[in-house]
Amino acid sequence: MMPPVGVILAGGLASRMGGGDKGLLQLGNKTLLEHVVERLAPQVTNIVLNAN
Repeated sequence: MMPPVGVILAGGLASRMGGGDKGLLQLGNKTLLEHVVERLAPQVTNIVLNAN
């Protein structure tokens, strides 16, 4: 069995959020991407980020 890999899909134009890169938006003291990676990392061996 292959070790689990996490994939983060971070595409889109964020038009409903005022444009810009959603992954870099601040949520508290971290970016949205940092929050996602922090929650995903303990569950997988590698993380792949797919962004436009």
